Amino acid sequence: MDFQLNEEQRIFKKMVHDFADQRLAPLVPTWEEPGVFLDRKILSEYAKIGLLGISLPEQYGGGGQTALRPFWP
Repeated sequence: MDFQLNEEQRIFKKMVHDFADQRLAPLVPTWEEPGVFLDRKILSEYAKIGLLGISLPEQYGGGGQTALRPFWP
């Protein structure tokens, strides 16, 4: 069994990593403050790149993916 990521999977992994590193990591300290919640702008960006609702069925507007499907066809 081959456990190596294919090119599409590597691109997906890099996209998620870059988003988390560039957009989410700088905000983590503020999220740890009491009463602070995830900003709607960040959620919009998350949705724009196709990650919000990735595990919801396609019939409901989601990505139709499972936790493993993006990495194991």
